[in-house]
Amino acid sequence: MGGRKFHRTVGNEKLKKRAKIVAHLSVSHESLLLFCDPFVHAERTFLRCSFRADLGHCAHLLSAFYSEGLSESALRVILRATLNALEHLHSRGVIHRSVCAENIWLDSDGQIRLALTRHATRISDCPKWIGVEDRVHEFTSDLSEMVAWLAPEVLMQDLNGYGADSDIYSVGICLCELANGVVPFQEMEPLRILYEKLSGSAPVLLDSTHCEGTECFGRRTFSKELHEFLGEVLEQRRPTATELLHKYGNSLFAFGPDFSLRKALADYLPLAKPIV
Repeated sequence: MGGRKFHRTVGNEKLKKRAKIVAHLSVSHESLLLFCDPFVHAERTFLRCSFRADLGHCAHLLSAFYSEGLSESALRVILRATLNALEHLHSRGVIHRSVCAENIWLDSDGQIRLALTRHATRISDCPKWIGVEDRVHEFTSDLSEMVAWLAPEVLMQDLNGYGADSDIYSVGICLCELANGVVPFQEMEPLRILYEKLSGSAPVLLDSTHCEGTECFGRRTFSKELHEFLGEVLEQRRPTATELLHKYGNSLFAFGPDFSLRKALADYLPLAKPIV
């Protein structure tokens, strides 16, 4: 497994766009997965990355081992890594636009990385309305597969556009996906999802505070801080990734000096098995 590489196919135009973003980022980040080394096979262009990711992505963990969701301990380390990656992207004017369990990859050596996908865009590359420099008004057809995770303002496609804080909303939806084992709004039609989000409908963490009785969700209780975090990131006005890392640095993201992410992944995800 040590030298295994995984590949992802991608269209030539999307490859050029992503290569431009990767070049713009200039330096790698420990919590960001950048696909690299393009090559062509059977007239298709592939991207290759040497990150081992032997535990797969978080969506795989949910479907294979944790259908009822992850523990809060696992959620906390995954959230921190995701916010670290977004902080790096946003500081360089890049919006991710596809924060979800399928794009968060883990390695048993102790790495958690958010993959930069074809949906990512640089704010400076998008068409602008006069006087509006920090908003995006682009909604490409392939974003339709991300409707459940996207912020209301992204789906609106109006003159107000959207900014980097739209990724923070997606973090909230992803948190519910990881905690509950299901994607909020997943069974709804796109127009219904838009209506629900614009009406202020927000998913919750399923635990004893929302589920009565002895069903699986009723037997667990997430911390007050985790519920508070979710409420903040799903609001219309949201904190930045930097603000969230700072605010919850002494609670959700407080790890001791001897903390080892490698050991944490083994302890917090005991059922997870490396992909062979």
